[in-house]
Amino acid sequence: MLPPPLDGAYIYGLYIESARWCAKSQTLQEQEPGVMLQTMPVVHFLPFEIRHVVPKQLVPKKKVEEQKQDEAGAKDADGKDPKS
Repeated sequence: MLPPPLDGAYIYGLYIESARWCAKSQTLQEQEPGVMLQTMPVVHFLPFEIRHVVPKQLVPKKKVEEQKQDEAGAKDADGKDPKS
């Protein structure tokens, strides 16, 4: 049994289907003929936060304008403001 990690978690008991884990190259490879499932080694899950900011030039202007119109003039099927 491994001692607990300082961060994250060790996961064991996983199986992989239609592939195999090669311990030598530490990669997934094609499965052996006739073998459907193979056990995976202990996996260390190490969480971390990704902060991704989308530059404004990548956001389509039309989409932004449509969202603003939807928020400002939201009306139901009868043409009435649902907030009133």
